[in-house]
Amino acid sequence: MKKQLLYGIGLLLAGCLGMMQAAGRQAPAADLRIEGLRCEYATDPIGLDVRSPQFSWRTESQRRGVLQSAYQIVVARSQEELAQDNGVWNSGRIESSRSAGIRYEGPALSSKERYYWKVRVWTTDGGQSDWSAAGSFEMGLLDEKDWVSDWIAYVPGKPGRIIYFKGTFCQQKEVEKARLYISGLGYYEMYINNRKVGDHVLDPAQSSYDKRVYYASYDVKDYLSQENVLLVAVAPGWYGMPKLRMQMEIAYTDGSATTLTANHLRAVTTGPTVYSTVFDGELYDARLEAPDIYKPFVPAG
Repeated sequence: MKKQLLYGIGLLLAGCLGMMQAAGRQAPAADLRIEGLRCEYATDPIGLDVRSPQFSWRTESQRRGVLQSAYQIVVARSQEELAQDNGVWNSGRIESSRSAGIRYEGPALSSKERYYWKVRVWTTDGGQSDWSAAGSFEMGLLDEKDWVSDWIAYVPGKPGRIIYFKGTFCQQKEVEKARLYISGLGYYEMYINNRKVGDHVLDPAQSSYDKRVYYASYDVKDYLSQENVLLVAVAPGWYGMPKLRMQMEIAYTDGSATTLTANHLRAVTTGPTVYSTVFDGELYDARLEAPDIYKPFVPAG
């Protein structure tokens, strides 16, 4: 009788232990969250010129000791395709604890194309997360032929001065998407309707200009109105003379599109910021303030 009782207690304890282990392996989806989706170390970046961008994410759980054991990534051209797991690349389940530096390994990505991606993970205790919320990334100008703009340079007779390139354009249509690709040598700042574009300073980054020149990409849809004044201040910097290359690609809701290039900024003037250098700082002359510089067609352009 005693042996049977001990045997029964043993079976009960073994059953309880097994249930506890099974419960630990079946982490509910709500307990696992995928956060912090980044592509090339940025959230929803635009203007990528890395042909095989890398992904990263963060796994969060209320429980301690939860470790990733595998992941799956899907990349698609639209959110509809992404929701159906029908994209340009599906990694399948990859047995790995890595959650950073995961390279895209699908077909070649297209210039200026926007892509959407998501990820889910499995954990060492048998848990599986839901799909993450969608992230996105947009490619930049991957090939030289994607540039339709020429370089324009300073007007002779103003050596060493900061040059303001200006243009005005009008539009009557509703804008769906607007992208700006720009580089100014040595350094530049761009304004649209008296608003500085972006928060960069001393752009572009330093490089060997005979080998490589960097550019920046911006979403400028919210900067535009029916009448638009484009103003780019360019300092000679390390290059030695102001030089500008810019193109703005605008898509409208009616399906039409237009492209503005540096050739539209043929009005050239000077302003209150006279000189600007890395070592000697900036010379600003308030007597040269000219509010009209932000007005359309003043000077004509």
